[in-house]
Amino acid sequence: MKRKKNLLNLIILLIFFTIMGFHGCKSQEEVDKQNIADDISVFQAFELIQNNKDNENFIILDVRTPQEYQEGHLEDAINIDYYSENFQDRLSELDKNKIFLVYCQSGNRSANAVTIMINLGFVELYNMLGGIAAWISAGYSIINSSSSVNYSL
Repeated sequence: MKRKKNLLNLIILLIFFTIMGFHGCKSQEEVDKQNIADDISVFQAFELIQNNKDNENFIILDVRTPQEYQEGHLEDAINIDYYSENFQDRLSELDKNKIFLVYCQSGNRSANAVTIMINLGFVELYNMLGGIAAWISAGYSIINSSSSVNYSL
């Protein structure tokens, strides 16, 4: 009888740990540092930018080609070309603990870039759905690098 009770307790414990997950296998730092990776609309991206205007830990990352970047980009965005041979190496040089808003032309390259960044250990990432095309369509302004003038289409 006691053996059946011990077996039942063991089964209950196994079910509990299966349902709750095995967080005991991770360090507390790993548990605390779960990454955030969300797809957000251009409206949410605009709000994110506004809320982080003075935040030195907020980075806007444009993963389009340098030529696309020169034709117009979000204000204060840095450019790392998704198609460059050293794209992953360049990402690795960035501070993984900062907040990143990532965009491209339509949202495809940025979605892939966010996946790469998650695998590299970045903590907080936001992919702007629709890319800069959706940003412009929504009426938000961009910086034209050739004339360094802020304009909206």
